Amino acid sequence: MYEIQNEQTNPVNFFAGDFPIVTAVGMVATGKTVKKYEPVKLTANGIEPVVAVAASEKDTTNVIPAKTAYENTTEGIYGISASEAAAGEDVVIYVTGEFFADAIEIPVDVAIETLTKAFRNIGIFLK
Repeated sequence: MYEIQNEQTNPVNFFAGDFPIVTAVGMVATGKTVKKYEPVKLTANGIEPVVAVAASEKDTTNVIPAKTAYENTTEGIYGISASEAAAGEDVVIYVTGEFFADAIEIPVDVAIETLTKAFRNIGIFLK
């Protein structure tokens, strides 16, 4: 007749300190989607998730130096998304602040150490 509800919540402890939190809004690039708490980069096309990119080779015809996998992966790193968004939608991005590393959606093949170092350079600190 009556049933006891067994609902549960799984809170995520995301904010890690008192460092000032600043946000920005950007549009997600065509053909891309962004997950909540996912590291993102700002490209000419818009906001895109950070993905692992292999090292490049030196281009001798245009005299372009080779880049490391770290440089390719973190190029344009912008912040952490505050919510999910699909292509063409606006998304709020945390561009400074202190956050718990285990609460972030870590991309496949990207090491947390890579993100920690890159984020530190733009005012985001992972604990």
